[in-house]
Amino acid sequence: MTDIPHSLILWRPTRKPETESASLSPLHANGTQLLDDRNDPVVLQGYSTFGINCKPEFVNENTFRFLKEEMGSQVIRLAMYTADSNGYCTSGSQDELETLIDKGVQAATATGQYVIIDWHILSDGNPAQYQGQAKDFFGTVSRKYAGNPAVIYEICNEPNGSDVTWPVVKSYAEAVIPEIRANDKNALILVGTPQWDQAETEAGKDLLEDAGNMMYTVHFYAATHKDQQRQDLDRPA
Repeated sequence: MTDIPHSLILWRPTRKPETESASLSPLHANGTQLLDDRNDPVVLQGYSTFGINCKPEFVNENTFRFLKEEMGSQVIRLAMYTADSNGYCTSGSQDELETLIDKGVQAATATGQYVIIDWHILSDGNPAQYQGQAKDFFGTVSRKYAGNPAVIYEICNEPNGSDVTWPVVKSYAEAVIPEIRANDKNALILVGTPQWDQAETEAGKDLLEDAGNMMYTVHFYAATHKDQQRQDLDRPA
């Protein structure tokens, strides 16, 4: 299991959500909290795959069931690289990757977990580079999974680069989010922030409007991120 080391947490805990596939609660954001259909604050704790482009063998029900039953996972993040490692927008087979995404969605829901479909930009840095492909991709998957409360959409992992400011990311989000909303008005959407999800204060000064049910993402690394990052996390709220 060493190829699935990445843990993730979505916001603040008070109560664990239901995690049976037949009773996963629709989730919605309210201010700085993630809530279930009873408006109780929840936290999702779980794991991100390694890039599914280069490690597809771990996208299966047995692995996900192990993560839930032995590791307490409540959510699986399907990290699909856009440029690196046979990326969706470069040398990878889009049909095969979409089939793998579907396999992951089915495996996560079969094991009673939420699932994040992650448009995993990294070396490409600027999400606008493949904005057209992102719009087509999220239009396709949101049409396929419309109304499925387990599915969460992450539209740009870790935007990065000196020229990738929040206005650049915001413009991209404003182009991609309507593709999802055309099919699913209530799905939870995650939007990355510049500097590898470290510039949440920029987003906090210029929030997206009319995006519906969405949250901003921050990547916090406990080994290196200390008081300044904690202070920045409180500031946009």
